[in-house]
Amino acid sequence: MPVAARGEHEACVGRDAPDMDKLDLYLEIVPLPVLALVAVIACIVFAMMPANHRPFILIWFLPSWLFLSKCLDLGVVQAATKLSSGLLLLMIAVAGFLRPGERRHMPGVVWLYVIAGVWMMACVMGTSNQMDMLLLRGQGIMMALAAISIVACLRDLEDLARFMRAMAVGTTVALIIPASSIVFQGSGAFLAGMHRLEPWGAASNLIGITFAISGAMLLYLTLTSKSSFWRAFCMAGFAASIGFAYLTGSRMSFMSLGVISLLMLIPMVKRPGMLLGGALIAAILVPIITGVEEGAGGRLTELHTSGRFGIWADYLRLFIQRPLGLFGTSGNNGLMDNIIGNHAHNAWVDMLFVGGFPLFLMLAIPAYMAGKTIWRTWRLRKLWQRPEDQMTIHTSASIMAAMFLQSMTNQALYYPTFTWAFLGMVFFMFFISFREDVDYMEADAWAQAEAWDAYEEAVAAENWEPEKS
Repeated sequence: MPVAARGEHEACVGRDAPDMDKLDLYLEIVPLPVLALVAVIACIVFAMMPANHRPFILIWFLPSWLFLSKCLDLGVVQAATKLSSGLLLLMIAVAGFLRPGERRHMPGVVWLYVIAGVWMMACVMGTSNQMDMLLLRGQGIMMALAAISIVACLRDLEDLARFMRAMAVGTTVALIIPASSIVFQGSGAFLAGMHRLEPWGAASNLIGITFAISGAMLLYLTLTSKSSFWRAFCMAGFAASIGFAYLTGSRMSFMSLGVISLLMLIPMVKRPGMLLGGALIAAILVPIITGVEEGAGGRLTELHTSGRFGIWADYLRLFIQRPLGLFGTSGNNGLMDNIIGNHAHNAWVDMLFVGGFPLFLMLAIPAYMAGKTIWRTWRLRKLWQRPEDQMTIHTSASIMAAMFLQSMTNQALYYPTFTWAFLGMVFFMFFISFREDVDYMEADAWAQAEAWDAYEEAVAAENWEPEKS
């Protein structure tokens, strides 16, 4: 699509045109009967999948599906994926519910995500872009239900590792989308004058975080794979993730990938051969990818905050005036304040804007509980004997650390149009429910230590020796 046409399309459907009713525009591209037929076909395929593998197969599709929903140049494909994202999340929820086997006990606090979604729908009822906001917040409820259902069927760390491998497959496949855009669109894949990668018309700030996820998951596979071939393949994919994140010029995405990479160096330093091999592959591939567009990534070196501190201060003053957020108001934009004229650029400040203190509390409580448990789990990770379990814990902790940091610069963590948001919900819910597992492992370790101390005391007392069998 030519640049002029792309701009016209974005004005109608695009990134920051909240006053337009996008639903009608999408349905003009994909008529409702066609959408219904696609839903029927999807249900048939769903029924044919093996129940035990179905949740993970559907997760393969999620990153690419949500990525394509942002690619404005793809027309029908973009509209179809945008309209059916909620259906895919619903299918994931049902697949998790139907997976055979024991269920993980889910603490009641995880339902705060669903309650928060309902509260947000009530808050946006009077907005000027009401239909768009209701669809967005409705998709958030679908994502919360999908995350609850998936976590409930993750019985242990081995199942969590299986989920992470599925996410690795999904995000790696998603790398094909920007690669194909560069091949077929050439310089048209970059925002004119800005040198920022926008594959098939997808805004760079909306797709950059996908590369952080793919990089994290590919690093995880590199450290857990027993095959030299697959380790080399994952290293190459990791290098590609770095390259694409660089080309987007999205500082918060590149920062997230950087935090994860630095934390993952802790286990990698014990494997110097793997570290050197990965560095060699990255030294070859990263310059090739980043050299596609001259001047790309230059924004990453800029130290200015794009006015974030002033924006946060404006929204905090607005929160003092409206402690319940948008609830009970009318005529406001559901994405940003009309007077401030910019997004909050902070997940927690955005909560205060949309749902006020009730929403902030509902989402801050599970985040605090999850953060507390993952820190404790990481400190006690040696209690799990399998190296694979220890690596799963370390990778999860690295990603969650990046999530908390990234949430201070962008609201993607709680936006249901991002794979990052789904991954965050799954990790937060899993480790909230994992506290009981950690309690058991720690109690068992103490019991074994006390038993060993008692044995040593008995041996030392009066030269006592254990009976020989």
